[in-house]
Amino acid sequence: GRAIWAAAFSPDGRTLVTGDGQGNVIVWDVSEGRAIETLEGHNDAITGVAFGPDGRTLYTASADSTARIWDVAGYRRLARPFRTNSVSDPGASSPRAFALSPDGHTLAAARRDGRVDLIDAQTLRRTGGFEAFADRSALAIQYSPDGSRLAVAGQGGGVGVWDAGSGKR
Repeated sequence: GRAIWAAAFSPDGRTLVTGDGQGNVIVWDVSEGRAIETLEGHNDAITGVAFGPDGRTLYTASADSTARIWDVAGYRRLARPFRTNSVSDPGASSPRAFALSPDGHTLAAARRDGRVDLIDAQTLRRTGGFEAFADRSALAIQYSPDGSRLAVAGQGGGVGVWDAGSGKR
């Protein structure tokens, strides 16, 4: 089988989405334990996936230095690319992983350059951010259950916890 690089449950727990090393986003029916659809649009490994609170919005990040937002409800699967920042080097600043705040308003993006971008989940505009690691990539990110803190894991080891509002450690 293919290696799975990222996974996320839908808010209702009925759907699981996984991302593989070939750039495929696979949608699974949890109760039946089978893949029901493959979403195509990335050209390299899927490094991050996150569902919006509505269960129809899916955010994906890839090693191809792109991020996409998908509407996974209904008949047509629509995806559009988006940028998490305005930096001129999309490779270094591209997202590796996403986490959605518990209230569904903020998408946190862990970047290859060690920074974290905070993005309005509706408008996809950057609202803030902070440096998590100066010397390595941020690989994984997760909000605390109350949304007040962000845990960020760095390449090569190490995890830090930051205040989600101020970006202070």
